[in-house]
Amino acid sequence: MTRWRAGVAAFVLPSLEGSVGFHWHPFGTRWVWLNAEVIGIKDSPYGSVPYVYSAGQTGVPIPVQVLLRF
Repeated sequence: MTRWRAGVAAFVLPSLEGSVGFHWHPFGTRWVWLNAEVIGIKDSPYGSVPYVYSAGQTGVPIPVQVLLRF
């Protein structure tokens, strides 16, 4: 998306996303594990129920999951 003003282009940054996370087995077994992630979001273009985004979101969500396999 570009905007033109007086013959000069002013570029608008698109939506951005970046993340870092880890996967850890606290009991030394693959039956229990912990996932954590830090996500940086700017102007999310969509929203979704399974993910932590909502349309237009800007911010830093930190989802954490403890999973047990049985």
